[in-house]
Amino acid sequence: MARIIVADMGRITDKWQRRSGSAGEEYRVGVETSTADWAGSTTAAAGPDFAKGFEPYRAALAGIDLPLKGPRGAEGNFVRSQTVGRALNALRVKR
Repeated sequence: MARIIVADMGRITDKWQRRSGSAGEEYRVGVETSTADWAGSTTAAAGPDFAKGFEPYRAALAGIDLPLKGPRGAEGNFVRSQTVGRALNALRVKR
């Protein structure tokens, strides 16, 4: 079995904050055409809310024991995907 290597929550949150602020043209157009209070919502939702919401999924990923990876196209590799999918879905259903 192998563990999924998942970054710590601080690193994940920092990356999310850096990247979410640089979404480019789609973000600009969305902001310009929105009738919602996007500035207020963005300020209110920042890093701590993201960390709180994502932490259970990060912890679930970090706790998964995966079967060893096989050669490309091996049936066992699909089992790895199913293992991750089942763990994340079980957590989602509980929430």
